[in-house]
Amino acid sequence: MHAVDLSRDRGPPMLGTILLTAGVLAAVSALAHRQHQLEALAEVDRRSQAQLELQRQQIRPVRATTPSPAQTRMLAAAVESRAPWLATLRTIESTAREPVFLRAASIEPGAGLVKLEAEASSFAEALAYAKELDESEILHPAWLRSHEQVAGPIAGKPVVRFVVIARWNRR
Repeated sequence: MHAVDLSRDRGPPMLGTILLTAGVLAAVSALAHRQHQLEALAEVDRRSQAQLELQRQQIRPVRATTPSPAQTRMLAAAVESRAPWLATLRTIESTAREPVFLRAASIEPGAGLVKLEAEASSFAEALAYAKELDESEILHPAWLRSHEQVAGPIAGKPVVRFVVIARWNRR
């Protein structure tokens, strides 16, 4: 057996120092790697927050501005220009034939109404004219609004002056 001398100071063993140094280096390396990961995650988070903010700004409803009077007139003109004017005028023209004579026509696009003033030789012909307009697709419904019997252009022969109102169907 060997005698153990406890009074002698030998210093730390070489293997222990190497292992301790390796452990400290591994810990510092791990901390540096973790710090790098946290910075990368923070950058990704900042970018996603910026992208979300940009999307929120794009989604926010745009506050409507009140159109100027000129813009209002332009919009009204655009609506009127898309109206079926030619079909309406053709319908009026094709239904107004003898013994009915058209005296005046007025179209109110905003209200969707057509007012026709005409005259016929009898009340039955005035009703037939209103019925024929009512049967058309574009001027439906049509109704006889008023009528009166007046002296006609030929002496002694009375005529019926009447007004027909029709709803203007824009198809």
